[in-house]
Amino acid sequence: MGTQRLIHALSRVYDIDVWCLQRRSSGVPSEAPASVRVREFGYPLKGRTVWNFALSAVRRIPLNVYRNRNAAFAREVARAAPQYPMVVVDHYEMYQYLPKGYTGKTVLVEHNVEFDLWERYAAVVESPMIRLLVRWEAKRIRRYEQAALRAVSAAICFSSNDAERARQLAETARVYAVPLIGDISLLRVDPPIFAKTAPVVLYVGTLSWEPNIDGLHVFLEKVWGQVLRAMPQVRLHIVGKNPDKRILRAAARQPNVHVRGHLTQQELEAEYSVARVAIAPQRFGGGVKVKVVNAMMRGLPVVATPVAMEGIADTREYGGIARTIEDMPSVLLSVLSDGAMWHSLSEQGRRLAEQRFGDAAVMSALTPVIRALST
Repeated sequence: MGTQRLIHALSRVYDIDVWCLQRRSSGVPSEAPASVRVREFGYPLKGRTVWNFALSAVRRIPLNVYRNRNAAFAREVARAAPQYPMVVVDHYEMYQYLPKGYTGKTVLVEHNVEFDLWERYAAVVESPMIRLLVRWEAKRIRRYEQAALRAVSAAICFSSNDAERARQLAETARVYAVPLIGDISLLRVDPPIFAKTAPVVLYVGTLSWEPNIDGLHVFLEKVWGQVLRAMPQVRLHIVGKNPDKRILRAAARQPNVHVRGHLTQQELEAEYSVARVAIAPQRFGGGVKVKVVNAMMRGLPVVATPVAMEGIADTREYGGIARTIEDMPSVLLSVLSDGAMWHSLSEQGRRLAEQRFGDAAVMSALTPVIRALST
């Protein structure tokens, strides 16, 4: 969604060619403006395997950089790049394709400050061996991100928190915070009504991403039982593609938990139409959580940890934030049962989402970037 909003915003000023290493991703608009041309190469992504991890170590690059490495694509980019006055690199993994000797303006889009995410993961993982490997990978990513940030003309982060981390990592970098998060069309949809919702707790997210797996697993093991004992009729619906086996096992052990898997947009809208509250129980991670912003834009109350709300709101601004995952039951039960609190969070969330992630906020933050790159 951040990529899509950036493309649309930049297309007001520039003609844009979008080159996709793989097939068109969810971040590239399917109905792009006339000034945007999309080229899909369809090269495969290498697997997340022990062998590829070892090969990445031999080449002294982070695993995800190696997984996205393709010599044919690199040659295509190197051949075409000189005709463009600017190259925008989307994600740090794509920085490897910026040709050496390119003299135009360069922009790195940091959806997350990636090394920070891995360092947070190392702080909560239980296995000493995995913790050691995660810390080592975090160091590799840190060096790679630092080099990328120092090399480009400018970098764009999606939150002020991430922008500050990026500045600390690479002191010479020009880093801008541009809130390219959320589906702004949701602000035009009628908000839900408490009386028309069901006692359904909704979780939406990619279920193969470690911060989501970890947070949801802990929620199922430590929180859901407490909620059920106080409100036996409540149900948890988990939506997302590629559910990890840890989530499936934990869900199977708990009553009133339904793993929906990947849904069509129509099916997803049906889930949102009955849900009373959304949850975001991350213990670590980076960047602004798109699903949280989208829920708030809908007017659906969200109960979340501080990590999940980073770059969105703090406890002084939004009443749905629990101190930790273990503190979520009391907040969640209040939102599920108290109509007045529910309506307050619905209005708070929508107002904050529009103020911080609406079109006006995006263009206000992006204008200085465009001005700097035009000089």
